[in-house]
Amino acid sequence: MLVADMVRSRAQVLSRSELIDSLTATANAARTVASRNQGRRRNDALAFAHRLDRIIQFLETDILPTNVDEFDKALCEQVREKLKARSEW
Repeated sequence: MLVADMVRSRAQVLSRSELIDSLTATANAARTVASRNQGRRRNDALAFAHRLDRIIQFLETDILPTNVDEFDKALCEQVREKLKARSEW
């Protein structure tokens, strides 16, 4: 599952704090995978975890990290609007 799809689907049903907890657990699981592997799989797992970390930072602070690309910026804004609509922001 793609990061964006995962974040959007979880944002549909979880509160802001639950979403942060869920994404944090997923990022930690990716780091565990990275610690057990080498090469491309390790790099992919770390990139996945770092991307989630940037999204989590936004969810916690409402400030986009400077290293967020336009795609993730749009994703974060979509999630914020989804949560605002449910009074979760």
